[in-house]
Amino acid sequence: INKNKVLNAAADIPLIEGKSEISNHLCSDFIHIYQNEVRPKFWKEKRDDSLKALSRFVQNCEKRQLYEKKLRREMGFIYGDDNLDEIDLPLPVPEEIEDIDDGDDWAALEDVDEDTFDDT
Repeated sequence: INKNKVLNAAADIPLIEGKSEISNHLCSDFIHIYQNEVRPKFWKEKRDDSLKALSRFVQNCEKRQLYEKKLRREMGFIYGDDNLDEIDLPLPVPEEIEDIDDGDDWAALEDVDEDTFDDT
């Protein structure tokens, strides 16, 4: 058995289409631990294959959560519905997904022509 192949396959689980029980149960906790409970210096200093895979898993979890958030927005869920049950992803998570929210509310992100609401 190729250890790196197994580690990479496990790290990529959050990217798969459909539902992912592993992602649903582990991602939020792993993201929290990775970002808040372990010194960033640790992740830079300790670079064995297992830790690289763990770091990749967390990054892929973040991508999945962003993709789920984007899909919820496209399906018309209101702001704050991000904590609903997981979504059945129609496609694998895109490789280059980015968070477009940047703290703005969702209405500011919509393509709305303000002239549509002009009363004059």
